[in-house]
Amino acid sequence: MRRPCLDCKRITTSTRCPTCQRTYRARYNSEWQRTSRAARAAQPWCDWCHATTDLVADHLIPGRPDLGVRTLCRACNTRRVTGGAGPLPGR
Repeated sequence: MRRPCLDCKRITTSTRCPTCQRTYRARYNSEWQRTSRAARAAQPWCDWCHATTDLVADHLIPGRPDLGVRTLCRACNTRRVTGGAGPLPGR
């Protein structure tokens, strides 16, 4: 099935076009995995809604974990990425 790339919106057969897939893999390397684990261990709850399950590390500035990382649950991180502001209502 053909669909737009998640990053550049070019039509592709995968979730990302080959160019964006290479960039994505380079950004989320083993160093990022260690940073993510450390952030979630240091703060095992969501910064926005205080959930304690399905946590992810979120770049405060995309692609720059050296400038800050926070812990969000997957729902709040998705909301932030899609343009929502602040925690999910009722969480």
